[in-house]
Amino acid sequence: MSREFHSVGKRITQVDVAPKATGEARYTADIKLPGMLVGKVLHSPYPHANIKKIDTSKALALPGVEAVITFEDTPKVPYARSYRDEPMNASGTMQHSDEYILNEKCRYMGDHIAAVAAVDEKTADLALDLIEVEYEVLPFYIEPKDAMQPGAVPIHEWAPNNVPVVISSPPPYLKQGNVEKGLAESDVVIEETFFCSKQVGCHIETQACVANVDSNGRITVYSPSQLPHLFRRELAKMFKTSVGNINVVSPYVGGSFGIRLSCHNEPIAIALAMKARKPVKLVNTKEEDFTELDTRTPEYITIKMGFKKDGTLHAYYIDVATWAGGYLGRAQLAGGIILTWGLGHYRCPNTDGRVKIVYTNTTPTGAMRGFGNPPLAWAAEQAMDMAAEKLGMDPVELRLKNVKKAGEPSNAFLHFCWSLVNAYSHNALIPTTPFSFGL
Repeated sequence: MSREFHSVGKRITQVDVAPKATGEARYTADIKLPGMLVGKVLHSPYPHANIKKIDTSKALALPGVEAVITFEDTPKVPYARSYRDEPMNASGTMQHSDEYILNEKCRYMGDHIAAVAAVDEKTADLALDLIEVEYEVLPFYIEPKDAMQPGAVPIHEWAPNNVPVVISSPPPYLKQGNVEKGLAESDVVIEETFFCSKQVGCHIETQACVANVDSNGRITVYSPSQLPHLFRRELAKMFKTSVGNINVVSPYVGGSFGIRLSCHNEPIAIALAMKARKPVKLVNTKEEDFTELDTRTPEYITIKMGFKKDGTLHAYYIDVATWAGGYLGRAQLAGGIILTWGLGHYRCPNTDGRVKIVYTNTTPTGAMRGFGNPPLAWAAEQAMDMAAEKLGMDPVELRLKNVKKAGEPSNAFLHFCWSLVNAYSHNALIPTTPFSFGL
């Protein structure tokens, strides 16, 4: 008996196609509020430096400038740029809070130093040029191997050797057996190191936000955020107010690819609006998008795989060093995904892995199109091809022989367990020293 479906097998019109096609759709940069000012941000010209002195008097004296702020004018509340939805985690985030609205130390070229709000864009740009900053330039590190060297200047004082997080595989599904013994028992061993480069989302809409604070202290933020409810929670923590005092409105979003999961220039716009007592709009240039928004996490991935003569995967080890950038961003979460997805696809009696998250003086890293999963899969599948060649087997046949079957623990199950481990571990540990996640 045939059945008529409502949607299956039929063309479905997207609900937002008409407003986008006609130009009726309003994006964040289209928002206009009465009395709205233009905001601009002063970025660090150095990848690593202390701010010894900052003078804003000339900028404040410029006609048309209504607010100038530095780290001295903003709440001293650390926050996590990549806030996360961990409902079992009392802290509201699985990330260590390591960033401030405006910073007195520059940790990457493009870090936020000061901001202005003026009657128009030209005046705001002129005001930025009038802010005088004296820097103490520090050694900087682009590569994890350099940042981890003994004696390297700490990018964050709480992370010796610039390694804030080491993630190890929790048993029983990701860490099992004995990898070294398994490799020794294998007939064919593959050991290779792969490099996955940094990538930028390049969405069409640059980062933008509009902030307004009313006479009762209620904050409204227009932002292309993908997690508005969670964002409210993080903003409330930053500005020491209740979640009920914050309203996050997400208009049409001109592309994300994961980058809109993070906090960007919204807190600066709020701080400017509080100081000026008027709404403030902040819209990035494309250059600012490239220098300050999260990127994909670059990684060095070392894979060891041991196989029996018949192609059975007998040992599997992953060792990864990944860039966090100047702040943790979502590198920590990407590390967990690397292990759960990387060690979760294939059946193997001896598995283990480790991911080192390393601070570097580069743009913070974050979510981008399956962050953690694509780089590891790319590396692991090359290792499988190398193994197939050495074993004299068809590459597809080798994969089908070792891939998990129905009823075995899936990646989704492992990822759920990993989330619980992260939540409980973060609540149990005070991250003043590097810490490991494990069951």
